Amino acid sequence: MLLHRSQVRLLRFWEARNVRRRGGEVMGVDIVLQDSQATMMPVTVNVNRLAAHRPNLKAGSIYSLTGFDLTRFNQNYGMLDSSMLIRFSNQTSFDDVPEPSILIGV
Repeated sequence: MLLHRSQVRLLRFWEARNVRRRGGEVMGVDIVLQDSQATMMPVTVNVNRLAAHRPNLKAGSIYSLTGFDLTRFNQNYGMLDSSMLIRFSNQTSFDDVPEPSILIGV
């Protein structure tokens, strides 16, 4: 788990669904974040953590992110050129930053 705080822009998010099951149950939400260095990072929020984070998700907004897990990213399923994946944990804080202290491009 990483304990440092990062400011990031939420570029896009969408539901990850289980296409093998009838009805396509929601397994979580996949997110693309961008940091101040224009690095795009994939993020996964498990279905068990959606209640805590989904109401806050808004594309284009800046967030303060801390307390997340960092794991290897499977390039076979990704659309980003990233070797790492951020996973929200029980300790993750993902708070809206109305007045960001750093510039993060759109």
